[in-house]
Amino acid sequence: MKITCPGCAKTLAVADEFAGRRVKCPGCQQVFEAPRSAGVATAPAAKPVPSVPSAASVAPSPVKKSAPPPPPDAVQKAAPPARPARKSCPECGEALAAGASECPECGWTSDRPPARSSRSASRRAAEVDVGGGRCYIHIRRDDVDLTPAIEKRLAKLIETERLDLRIMDEDEDPPDELAPNDLVISGKVTRCDYGSRFVRYWLTFVALMGPGSCRLEVDADVETDEGGVRRVKSSARQSVGFLGGSGPELMKRNVQIVASRIASEAARQATGQRFLNAQAYSCAYWSLGLGLVSLLPFIGIPFGLIGFVLGLVALLTISRRDLPRGKGFAITGVLLPFFGLVVSAAFLLLAWLK
Repeated sequence: MKITCPGCAKTLAVADEFAGRRVKCPGCQQVFEAPRSAGVATAPAAKPVPSVPSAASVAPSPVKKSAPPPPPDAVQKAAPPARPARKSCPECGEALAAGASECPECGWTSDRPPARSSRSASRRAAEVDVGGGRCYIHIRRDDVDLTPAIEKRLAKLIETERLDLRIMDEDEDPPDELAPNDLVISGKVTRCDYGSRFVRYWLTFVALMGPGSCRLEVDADVETDEGGVRRVKSSARQSVGFLGGSGPELMKRNVQIVASRIASEAARQATGQRFLNAQAYSCAYWSLGLGLVSLLPFIGIPFGLIGFVLGLVALLTISRRDLPRGKGFAITGVLLPFFGLVVSAAFLLLAWLK
């Protein structure tokens, strides 16, 4: 019988005994099931053989004469349905067809190497290449969006502290046994009080002592596989604002303060270092600013001393840890306060001699 390949529309001739079985097209290599009745042209059904055979009945069927034997690979009984091969884009990880030479998602083409220069491409690559530690953040009774604030602050610390860490979604629970690089931040908001704007405006001194101020208190646990569990109790209180300050605006400040403290403690727990790289960068910037103030005669002496110490601490930390940036600011933060001290001392000496 003759059948039509659904892939290349080529007419194939196979024996009747393969009807209803899986066959493979020798042209396009597609595997499909041969119909029980021929798709293009089928031979007429053979009539029952009479008791006395006649010449017509003895003659072989013309279809069987013209049908060549099927190729050896025509029948594959247990072969699964053929699926088109797929590959991934080497730049962004997007699924592509087997013969695709261009990625519609990121614009990669096969005639140039992948360049992970854009932030979105790096983010997709991180999602495809799963590795490193995982960070789980779960804050109960969070009605002030504290969890997103912790994630935002922790993302910056992951970059500055060079942590191999990925922040997981809120709905993902941590495993029973943490991996060596995993980090879990869990806790709850124990107090969320917007206070009284009337007290903050009319009784400011009373609000400074506590009553009427906007408060946020959180109890959190930071856990790692190697460092164990560290309890973090963080609170913030805002007592002064424009016309007493609105409660939601003051609460946003509290959220930023608490989130920064919790994220910093989490980074310390993950790195095992009390003095973070981010603090070294801050010392470098502060030393540079204090160095400029130290150039003022007389009053620049205390600012110069503080700036010189901060710059020295930043320079030693950045050099010892071989950090990628901030060294130039730290060097300037050491030299500028020192020069300011010399200038202030010269003015004092001249004033004393007069």
